[in-house]
Order: sequence, then C-alpha cells, then structure tokens
Amino acid sequence: MISTFGAKTKNPRKMKLLLAIISFVFLLSLNNSLSQVIQDSSEFMSMYNKANEIDQDEYILNFVKYDRYERKTYKRDSTDRKMWWFETNQLTRQSKFWKSYENAKEIVEYFYKLEKSNYSETELTNESNAIIQSFEKLRSLSLILNYVGEYNESGSPHDLTVRKKLMLAISSQMKVMADNNQAWYNYSTAGSKKVKGVQIMTANDLFRPGIRQKNDDMDYTGALKISIATDLLKLDAGRPNQSYQVVCYGGEVYTPYFKDTNIFIKDDTFNILDRPHACFEYFSFENHGISKSYHTRWTTSLQVGKMGGRFGFNFQYFLHKDISLSPYPVGWDGQIAYPSRLALQGQFKLERQFFEKPTIDIRINDNRHFQLYPSGSAQIAVGHFMTFGELGLKVSTHNFKQYNPNSILPRSFGSRNSGVRQGSFKYSKKFRVYGAIEMTMRGVLHNSTLEGFGVINSSEEKKGVFADPSPYYLESDRVERLVTFLELEGGFQFTRLNLFYKYSYKSPEFNTPGYLYTDDGRVLNPNERNHHYATIGVTFIL
Repeated sequence: MISTFGAKTKNPRKMKLLLAIISFVFLLSLNNSLSQVIQDSSEFMSMYNKANEIDQDEYILNFVKYDRYERKTYKRDSTDRKMWWFETNQLTRQSKFWKSYENAKEIVEYFYKLEKSNYSETELTNESNAIIQSFEKLRSLSLILNYVGEYNESGSPHDLTVRKKLMLAISSQMKVMADNNQAWYNYSTAGSKKVKGVQIMTANDLFRPGIRQKNDDMDYTGALKISIATDLLKLDAGRPNQSYQVVCYGGEVYTPYFKDTNIFIKDDTFNILDRPHACFEYFSFENHGISKSYHTRWTTSLQVGKMGGRFGFNFQYFLHKDISLSPYPVGWDGQIAYPSRLALQGQFKLERQFFEKPTIDIRINDNRHFQLYPSGSAQIAVGHFMTFGELGLKVSTHNFKQYNPNSILPRSFGSRNSGVRQGSFKYSKKFRVYGAIEMTMRGVLHNSTLEGFGVINSSEEKKGVFADPSPYYLESDRVERLVTFLELEGGFQFTRLNLFYKYSYKSPEFNTPGYLYTDDGRVLNPNERNHHYATIGVTFIL
C-alpha cells in the first residue's frame, strides 16, 4: 500500500510537467497561428488600401506607353552609365505616374495567392470578392482585369480556373456599375454583351407640332434608322477607353414639292425652280467614346451605301399609302445618281461639357433636382452624301455620363441588393424625364442631294465616268453654304424602354429665282422655305 501510494504521489508531478510541455507547445503554435492571421490580415488591408490608391490616382489607361516605359527602365537598370542624364531623370519622374500599374500587378498576384487553396469551380474567396467590390471606378477595375488576363505564372489547370473566375467576377462587377452609373459606356470586359439595346427612329414633317401644319412632303421629308448597340466591337488597341458601338441600317429622303400635278406627271419629272429628288441608303458602324473625366466625348462613324436607289420611292410609297394618305410619289426616276451609285461617308464629332457641375441646379425634393449642363460640339463629315463642317451649342438636363448621343440614360434598376458596395452609384428611379436644346451652324462644302454626286465637287459631267449624269441638279451658286439648325428634344425612360421626340428646324438649303405654289394655292418661296420636321424614336434596353 505504501509503495502504491508513493507511486500515486509521484504521478501528479509528471502530469504537471507533461501538461506544462503541452501548454507551451500549444501556446507556441497558437502564437504562430495568430502571427499568421495578423500577417494575412495585414496583407489583406495592404491590398485593400492599394485598391483605394488606384481609385484615387489620376492615371490613364495606356498599356502601349507603359510597355515603352518598362523597356526603358530595364535598359536604365542594365546600362545606367550609358544613358543620358535627362532620360534617366525623366524615367524617375514617370515612375510615380505608373505606380497604379505596379499596384495592380501586386493585387492580381495576391488574388492568385488567396485562391491557391480554393478549388471551387465558380466561387472566389470572400477576401477576393471584398477587394473587387471595394473599387468605385470602372477605370481601376479595367486595369485589374487587364493584368488578370495577362497573368500566367504556371499555366496549371488550377491557375487557368482562377483566371476564369476572376475575369468573370470583375467583368460582372464592371457591368453592374456601368449600367447603374452611365449610359451604355463601359470598358472592355470578359463576355461582352452582344446586344445592349435596339433603337428604331424615323423622321418626317408629318410629326411636326401644330394643328394647322400640313404634310408638304418636301426637303428633308423622311428618314429611317435601325440601330443595334453592342460591346463586341471595341477598338482599344492598347489604349482602353469607355465606349460602346452601334451597327445601323438606315436611309434619308429628300424631295421637291411634287404635289403640283401640273408639273409632276411622270416618274422622271423635275421642277427647275425646286430641288431634285435624292436619297441615301446605307449600313454604318459607329464608335461612341467618352473620356475618363466624362467631360469630353466623341463619335466616329463610317457609312457604306448607295445614292439614287429605290429607298426613297419605297419609303414614301408605303408611308403615303397607309399612314400619311398622301399622293403617289412621282419623280424618283429623275433623282440624283439614278439608278444608283456607291456612296461612302465618314463623320467625326467631338463634344465638350463646359463645366463639371451644372450651371443651374434647382432642388425639387430629396431625390429630384432640375439641372442644366451646357456643352459645345464640332463635327466634320466627308463623303459622297455630304461634305461639311459644323459647330454647335447644347444645353441638356443630364451630363455626358448620364445622357449619350443615342438619347439613352443609365438603366434605372438600381438596388441596394445589386451586389455593388454602397456608395458606388446613385440609386435611380424606374421612370425619368429628360430634355435638351441644341443650335448648330453648318458650313456646306458639297451637298450631293442638291448639286449632284461628288465629294468636293460634282462629278456629274466628268468625262470617262461609266455612270450617266443625273437628269437634274442645281448649279453650285444656288446652294446655301451656311445652314442653321435648331433642335428641341424630350424623352421618357423606363427600366427597359426609352421613348423620345425631337423637333427640328432647318434654314433654307438653296435659293431659286421663282415661286412655287401648293395644291391649295399657298405660295412656297424656296428662298424663305424654313423646313420643320420631327423625329420619333423607341429604344429597347437589354
């Protein structure tokens, strides 16, 4: 019993020693774990802060210039003594400008570190999602997306899966932010949207306001344009910018006053005191871009089509037969460039918003403001349809970011459950109203609808041309070289539908020595024939 009791009294000491050793090992392990957690947390906050730094930086997206800078930096590091002092000094100054690019690379490397042990085919870690959703600017996410696409350290199947997940998550975030913040503009993303919207618009003097107005079917008498907006055809070329593209089919129709049945009795009839028939049918591609500051935007378009075809006759035939109940269209065999000629047209328009903030800001209630934004524009067009230069002034209720050249506002489905960090966009209503007024002055160098087919000068009488000359066209001295336009626009936008109406006034485009008379005896003096017409449009936002 004594020996047994003695053995029992020695065991607690051993147990205490064993417990002390286990506790020491546990505390050491816990300390290492806590150190790792603190280190991971510190690294996460560092990357989170770098994301904020990128957002606040004023860099531009230009990978061509950055690649050139990197090559020069490598050359400086390897042969520093052989480089001129001012070139080395210049690279040192530029290094601050490219800091966001370096931060973006570090963030992308951190993403792959976070996802190293994540074998989900679709889901990212919470930390990766938190960093992605911390960005407030599309430009910053576009920079990150570029380096995710370029990252290929190992080329392993897991890394490829991580890249796919990251690109989809970043692109999805960019699409949500763009749809809620701005009108169709966005940077290139993975899985770009094939169709952003479909727009149908038509112009006619039939739509002009006024109870006593008559449908006279003359001058710019009608137009049709069907547009499909997409993100599939972006033209970045190493310099990504916020843009959207539009593919169109359309046509424009110009006629004299042909309701005088004493003159227009055959299909090839024309009136020497009036303008000739003319039409332009085309397919076109438009690129709409906007600067990172949202104060400047531009539109480049290329139209390929024909003049002198059957578009004008067909347009008027169906419209007069079932809608306007007007006379049978006569004179189209005597139109410019009949029966048809290939026509190319290029246009470039630059617009600049004068002030960052609205010049007028009237608060209606907590959620509504009446605001006015003035802007200026310059446009140049060269082609077989028309060659001109144009300057304009515009005042609208929305800025460039919120109101694009296709009269579209940001989608109005904003919600606090949309997956975007609070504060990253303003939550909008499901129904909004907008308006604009614009005045432009156009200097016309050549107008094929009046003075015959050509670009700078008429080629109607040019020898050696296979095509026959047009039956009738105006002499150049009868064309008014300065034309004034005034446009008033108003529209409504719902979540997925946009409706707009635009009234247009245009000063006389030509002069004549005589007078014309309508079918009811009214005098139509072409020298004072200010033209009035209107455009109506509907857009399905997808």
